[in-house]
Amino acid sequence: MKQAEDRPSEKGRELATSAHNVQERERRAAIQWEPLEFQGETTRRSLWGIFLGVVGLLLLGLIIYLAIAQKPTTRSGTIESIQQGVLQISRDQGDSWQPTEEGQTIPQGISIRSTTGTWATITLPDESLMRIEASGMWKMPELVGKGNRLRITIEQRAGRASFVSPPPRKTGPSRFQIQVAGTTGELVGVATVITANDEYTHIRVLQGYCTLGPTDDPIEVVAGETATIDPDSNIIVTESG
Repeated sequence: MKQAEDRPSEKGRELATSAHNVQERERRAAIQWEPLEFQGETTRRSLWGIFLGVVGLLLLGLIIYLAIAQKPTTRSGTIESIQQGVLQISRDQGDSWQPTEEGQTIPQGISIRSTTGTWATITLPDESLMRIEASGMWKMPELVGKGNRLRITIEQRAGRASFVSPPPRKTGPSRFQIQVAGTTGELVGVATVITANDEYTHIRVLQGYCTLGPTDDPIEVVAGETATIDPDSNIIVTESG
């Protein structure tokens, strides 16, 4: 009797299991599966993004480097010697004049004046020289550059001084300019510049040459010649006496 009672129970469980399996198959059939994405494509996109990011950083670094490398650096000259007389400097217009001494630096923008009988030598950052040979006044408006390519500009307002441009270099010449009333000269060599009280300036070229006037119509003064610049900026070149 007990076995007969158990049989219907087992059959019922079998029917329930079969019905459950049918329902599970129907549920699975109703599911909308998402298609599989190709993993290789995802990997390539990711690597391409990383590559573009690295290239962008490298380009940014290159731009910053070039901006810094091309930016001119302010330099300074040095008072090499003061054989006699007095040399003074002033940092700003209206500022008091201060005495100088050998070994003192001469920064960009400084003004210099000398007393009668002064004989002093100043070395400039491009290895050029300036020798003050009398009383006078000068200004250093430009002492800048990078490496061997420097720009040196000296403004002579009064007095007498001799200048020696920097030695030639394989990397290209530096620019050495002398500004006087009426014109600007670019010196390659050695010259003595005298600015008299009557505002006439005489540039006597001892070695090399000096180019005067506008770049579109320059006047070249060579060794053995003297250029005289009058107050009206007229330039007359004659043989040195």
